[in-house]
Amino acid sequence: MLESAEFLEDVVDRHDLTLSSFEKAVLRELVEVLEPFEEATDLVQGDKHVSISLALPCVLGLRKHLSETATRQCTGILVGLAQSLDRRLAGILEDPLYVTATALDPQFKLTWSNDTERHKQILLKEVAKHTHTGGPQEPSQEPKPPPSKRSKLFSFIKQRPASQAKSIEQELATYLLEEPTEEDSLHYWKRKATDFPQLSQVAKKVFTVPATSTSVESIFKTLGKTLRPERCRLLPKNLETLIYLKANYRLLWT
Repeated sequence: MLESAEFLEDVVDRHDLTLSSFEKAVLRELVEVLEPFEEATDLVQGDKHVSISLALPCVLGLRKHLSETATRQCTGILVGLAQSLDRRLAGILEDPLYVTATALDPQFKLTWSNDTERHKQILLKEVAKHTHTGGPQEPSQEPKPPPSKRSKLFSFIKQRPASQAKSIEQELATYLLEEPTEEDSLHYWKRKATDFPQLSQVAKKVFTVPATSTSVESIFKTLGKTLRPERCRLLPKNLETLIYLKANYRLLWT
């Protein structure tokens, strides 16, 4: 904005386009205040990455930014933004879905939490809810294969103990002990599916939720452009296929 204003001042010789030093100072402060909001908006509205796990850290980051930013001309804007942020988005900080998504993002885990035990309990409840099978399962009727005969030649080698499934608590404890990583969250859980089968199952479910409705609104906008009066004979199945390809072409051809 400031660069555009200075460019116009150089190109157009009109007094009414010239900004005073006070106006430039106000614009600089506005840019400083609003720049993190632009970054947060781009992150949570992105459709090329998992966005649900970024919402809670963005709210915390914006809170910190507003509390630490000092301005001379935009104090009222700072106060208004802080109040609006708390009024509109404070609920995210305790929402089980957002807590779970952020904790299962390997770059965050619970490093953002000021009460790790409470948030760990929220996470455990949410994980248990997603992994609940809905009732006792009947034992499998398939006959178990007979144990393989062990060669006497290798009897001196100790048998490997059968691996036991870890509980949710054990998986979570092991996961949280690992150092956070910048690895893409989807790639991380694909790689860790064997180590943390229950947590990876929940991560796959939670990460499918977009942080905002922007991507969905974009699909409806595409639908409006595709289904025009001159194309009113387009079959519903063909329309659905066209919209699907348009929305997912990056995944299909990359």
